[in-house]
Amino acid sequence: MTVNDTSEETIISRMGQYSKSYNKRILWVDIAKGICITLIILDHCYLFSNVKQTYPSTIHIHFFIYAFYLPVFFFLSGMFFKIHEPFHKFTKKRFNKLLLPFIFFYSLFSVCIPYTTMLMGYKYPYIKMETSFIQLVTDFYTNDCQLANSPLWFLLCLFEIHNIFFAITYYSRNYKQTYILSTIIGVIGLLLSFYSIKPPLMIDTSFTCLPFFCLGFFFRHRIYLLFFFIKRDYVLTLTFSILTILIAARYTEYHSNTFYNSSYYSAHILGVIGTLITIVIAKLMKKKCFRHFFSYLGKYSLIILCTHMVVLFLIMPHLHKVLSPLLCFIVSAIVIITIEFTIIPLSIKYIPYFCGQKDLIS
Repeated sequence: MTVNDTSEETIISRMGQYSKSYNKRILWVDIAKGICITLIILDHCYLFSNVKQTYPSTIHIHFFIYAFYLPVFFFLSGMFFKIHEPFHKFTKKRFNKLLLPFIFFYSLFSVCIPYTTMLMGYKYPYIKMETSFIQLVTDFYTNDCQLANSPLWFLLCLFEIHNIFFAITYYSRNYKQTYILSTIIGVIGLLLSFYSIKPPLMIDTSFTCLPFFCLGFFFRHRIYLLFFFIKRDYVLTLTFSILTILIAARYTEYHSNTFYNSSYYSAHILGVIGTLITIVIAKLMKKKCFRHFFSYLGKYSLIILCTHMVVLFLIMPHLHKVLSPLLCFIVSAIVIITIEFTIIPLSIKYIPYFCGQKDLIS
């Protein structure tokens, strides 16, 4: 593959002038991730608080939020994908940062704790008592990790996407072939979803989300052009983006972790526009008082992704007994975010190898 003559150091400088290497964090990237992980928490609190049943019209807000956080994470991951990386280095890095956290948190929160709880005669929240050990173990293979700690599906898909894209860039002769192959695979994923063909290991979802990853890879050399356009008129960009996404959300539905239904084309439009909105907000927020809050959440978004659902499962049944659905939504979101500020430092201190903070295999 022909490599662009623009150096990585120059690209990083143009991306925000916060860093001159990939080893240092870029503020707007952490803020964007922080916004998305907050939206994930809000979305899950919304779904489990029964607000959707009480206020059916709010389902469009769910679609609006859903359009933000999925594509942005894949987009940002694609931006930092390195071509021509040796396969052994590539494999070790993805194992340490993605597969190992998935195996650890899946084994702990999706298998061991739920099964032990039911074995002791207690009901684990939102899991049927008759659920077998085999069903829990194989849930990631057959059911998209939906029985217990469902957000873990993202780590599995991102691991698959990295490997698929590595193969694409390895065998492609140029960038054009990379973009074409990624688009074709994305269309295949949409068709699998549209016709309800469900392959194991969430391959259809990985295929569907690959174009967002590829889009991030495309912009890694051109992100400064996007920022130049955004800086010309923040208000116009935000207004156009929000109007577009609201209109598209009106005619698009989502199922599970894959996009489809009345217009699966608008699902990708939602993703692209949602990514643009998040980047604009992240760039604006770097000068606002909340930037440290969201950048901290973004820096440790993997820990939050893997643990927030467990906290939600523990508190939501109790909140339902004393609060209305709307208050359940608000209180649960506040409690989860607050608890995560305790979980994050504990995870970094005691399980750094299993939450992507240190490399088990060097």
